[in-house]
Amino acid sequence: MQNRNRNYKIKNSKKAFVEVQFSWIFMLFIGAIILMFFLGLSNWYQSRQNQSIAVNVVNKLNLLFSSAKQQSDTASTIPIPDMTLSFSCDPETCSNSGCGESRFYFGNSGIGKSTPLDEIFAPEKMSTDSLILWSLPFSMPFPTDNFFYISSPYIKYVFVIPKDDDLTYTIEDYISNIDQLNPDIINDISEFSYDNEKWVRIVDFSNSVSFDNIPSLNSVNIDILSVNGNSNFGSVAFKKKNNNKVVETTYPYLTTQMLLGAIFSGKGSLYWCNVLKSINRLNLVSRLYVEKMNMLSSEYAGDKTCEPYYNDAK
Repeated sequence: MQNRNRNYKIKNSKKAFVEVQFSWIFMLFIGAIILMFFLGLSNWYQSRQNQSIAVNVVNKLNLLFSSAKQQSDTASTIPIPDMTLSFSCDPETCSNSGCGESRFYFGNSGIGKSTPLDEIFAPEKMSTDSLILWSLPFSMPFPTDNFFYISSPYIKYVFVIPKDDDLTYTIEDYISNIDQLNPDIINDISEFSYDNEKWVRIVDFSNSVSFDNIPSLNSVNIDILSVNGNSNFGSVAFKKKNNNKVVETTYPYLTTQMLLGAIFSGKGSLYWCNVLKSINRLNLVSRLYVEKMNMLSSEYAGDKTCEPYYNDAK
């Protein structure tokens, strides 16, 4: 009888021990789930906060860009919180209604603003605490819009100009009026000097600069823009070195304002995409002028004073 009671007690104690063990495991499991829930909630809240900040920054930048673009023939340097900005524009998505894949982004948030119609010539990506904003009217031959250029004081522009002509005089006159751009203007690439900038853009008017005759700088983004032409038209070659291989793309330019767009653009496709926007806008404005001329021509048909002018315009 005593053995049976002892065995019963042992069985009960084992059962109680198992139940206590199970209870602790269950509590740990539930505790882990609750902890994961609150961590997930905290991450979600932080993500939403970051998204809210990114949206606010993008909206303020868009307002700043829109305002600066309307100030024709004006360059300014605007201090901003230290941030990373990215610009994208795919020329394959351009049509008469604009370029579908054209945006600027804030940081790595993926939050940005669509710019299907605005000609914004800018680096592909830059980290900066101030922006150089510049706007110039584009006319061909009549005004259509203002070209908008964006850069940073942390980008070094080196102009290799072996001899001055009408084009280089014009370019030098433009860039000398932009505060904090501080370009180096040299006669030969051998005069090139480096001041710890993160990105160096070499604008070559000599057609003699290559990656073989410039110094190799670690962790520095160096690219070359070769210019061949005059103030009215020509071509630009974007050259970049990737894994010891030089990638080169060539595009035309018309007018000095378009050439300046190439100088400020981070890569060839970004430049060309914005050129297509300007051409589409030019076509639209041209059609409006033609329609207006046809209306006036019909209205003043038979008027011996006015009719000859409209007939000549046709």
